[in-house]
Amino acid sequence: MNFDSVDYILILLSSMWLFAGIIATWFYFKKTILSQSLETQTAQKSLNDLLQKNETLLMEKMSLISNWLF
Repeated sequence: MNFDSVDYILILLSSMWLFAGIIATWFYFKKTILSQSLETQTAQKSLNDLLQKNETLLMEKMSLISNWLF
């Protein structure tokens, strides 16, 4: 293969498609990580709400038991 027979247009187009693929992958991963982060924050908030409700119920239960005993 001669050096003169290299198709520079093919190399340029291949490089452009490779670069476009890298950018598309970067945006996809960024979107995926952002959605997972939001999902984690929502789950954490729900867990905190449930823990607070559980603590309130336990306090109420302890109050009822102490009132019943005394």
